[in-house]
Amino acid sequence: MTCENIKNQILLKEPATLSPEVLAHIKRCSSCQEFQQTLSQSQHLFQPTDQPSEALLNKIKHEARRQVPSHSLHIWRRLRPLLATAASVTILLGIVLTRHPQQKINPAIPFAEIELLDAQDQVASAVNESFSEDELAFNFVMTYDDTL
Repeated sequence: MTCENIKNQILLKEPATLSPEVLAHIKRCSSCQEFQQTLSQSQHLFQPTDQPSEALLNKIKHEARRQVPSHSLHIWRRLRPLLATAASVTILLGIVLTRHPQQKINPAIPFAEIELLDAQDQVASAVNESFSEDELAFNFVMTYDDTL
């Protein structure tokens, strides 16, 4: 076996499970002996621990909480486009409604009196109430029949 094969065996197997052939090579070869000693020293120095220390866990938790955005900021970021749209629509409606004011209808006949009229007169009354006096006069002049 070559030294490369022996070093691979040392890396892959526990020292107690090495074959007698590998152990004999290690006793003869100073390079493989040094490799095995260095490996065992490094394994001894870097023993894995079961769990990290409590201080380390607390530090990690603190850092994680610090880096996570707060819940209220997260909600604000999601609602910001919706609020901007609502504000834009409100402003647009305000502009449209102030440029085109609705006509206020002031009925000349109270509602109860309109109900007493027959259907054709109710329609005529509603139509006449929507016109100004000048429009009514013009309509009268245009439809006046002299033949009476």
